[in-house]
Amino acid sequence: MGIKKEQIAGGNYHYTRFTFKYFLESMKKLGLQNIELYGACPHIYVDDYTPQMTRDLKKQLDQYGINVVCYTPEQCVYPTNIAIEDDFIRKRSLEYFYRTIEQAEILEAPYVQVVGGRGYFDGDAGEAWKRSAESLRLITKKAESHGVTMVIEAASYKTSNVIHSTSAIVKMIKEIGSQNCKGMIDTNAIFLAGEDFEEAVASLGSDLRHMHFIDATQNDYCLIPGSGDLPMADYIDILGRYGYQGYLTPELWGGKYDLEPEDAMQRSIEFCYQFTK
Repeated sequence: MGIKKEQIAGGNYHYTRFTFKYFLESMKKLGLQNIELYGACPHIYVDDYTPQMTRDLKKQLDQYGINVVCYTPEQCVYPTNIAIEDDFIRKRSLEYFYRTIEQAEILEAPYVQVVGGRGYFDGDAGEAWKRSAESLRLITKKAESHGVTMVIEAASYKTSNVIHSTSAIVKMIKEIGSQNCKGMIDTNAIFLAGEDFEEAVASLGSDLRHMHFIDATQNDYCLIPGSGDLPMADYIDILGRYGYQGYLTPELWGGKYDLEPEDAMQRSIEFCYQFTK
């Protein structure tokens, strides 16, 4: 079957030093119609955007013929955490995701990315899991009412003691038990967890709906595909053999490519296009 060029999605992760218009112009120039939208300042931060502001952003996207295939709100830095012991922070984090889902509906984004949060590392990881699961049930219920599907991403074991492996994603999906709660793969998370990529794809099966497709070395992450040590071409072949129908986003997060974002995105898609049809 194989992966198609149309399955490679752009992303604004490394464009945030530039205007959103610049990003849209860049996507048009590179021939990318599908994007993953990183919900972060200054382009669109969940807590800053009203419904009308979101509708205005949607109009901009429509003017350029660009579709949001996944809406990924910033949630890996303070203050969002759906598994935290503190009830106030957890409630605020839930409300943050409720607003994210409402915005995703306006943006006509089918998926919203979510990580499982974390408990204190000197606390009870089992209790953190329970809090994460309860939060995800509530978030998924909200997603169901807005026609949005949550896709769970594993975080690094260095940053989360809840969901940091594909097996944990599979377990959580089963625990939530909703058609609006599925999974995704981040190739760097696979690498950090020491997992086999094909086994991860196979274990998620039809629940695999989205992917962050980035390279890595032992010392650096979120790299342009083909510039690190991961067998990215083999990954594309595996996805094709398993009939993966979702999108692959070069999630070039972390500041390495912020000054020349278009060049980095072009290099990313050119690498991927070698192995697509």
